[in-house]
Amino acid sequence: GIFFEPGTEPSVSFTTDIFASEIEFVIKDETGSVVRTITQEDVAPGTGTLEWDGKDTIGNVAAEGYYTVEARATDASGNSFTPELSLVGIVTKITYRDGAAYLMVNGSEIAMGDVVSIGAPSDEDQP
Repeated sequence: GIFFEPGTEPSVSFTTDIFASEIEFVIKDETGSVVRTITQEDVAPGTGTLEWDGKDTIGNVAAEGYYTVEARATDASGNSFTPELSLVGIVTKITYRDGAAYLMVNGSEIAMGDVVSIGAPSDEDQP
């Protein structure tokens, strides 16, 4: 999941091995309610980025808190598949809470247990 606080625009990276005619990203709050659905069309294979402006479906700024992002994609033949989601960026803060470490990356807070890899920034990681 991602942590959102007003004034930030969290981003989530995604990877797809095949062309997607459409990818639907569903952002849900901690209760599982859908806050916003964002659709990207004609997505080439590779890594892309979903940027969320922090607003819900009617344009109100969402409340500070944790949100989950689910992705559903459709290929050129109309078959469904699931892109891989990840968050790539530079850690700007580490917070310890309830015995666990959380990393602040691109304005999103992620649990240390969800980290796949850590390394020095490379040129390709920079915007």
